[in-house]
Amino acid sequence: MKTKTTYEALHAECAALQPASSRLSFRQVRDVYFHLFQQHDEWNLDEINRKATALLTMAAAGKNQAID
Repeated sequence: MKTKTTYEALHAECAALQPASSRLSFRQVRDVYFHLFQQHDEWNLDEINRKATALLTMAAAGKNQAID
């Protein structure tokens, strides 16, 4: 079940990833996470972190123009 505590964890994850991908804004990082969360019935942070990290790494390298 999606909870406020999980939302707070999501916010912390976004803030932690943003500086590492300096080409991306906090909003872009947050949007990637929210998009992934919307695709899952339950919030599995490990799975979503794995997917988000892969997407954000590609986007930061300029390999994925779809994340804007």
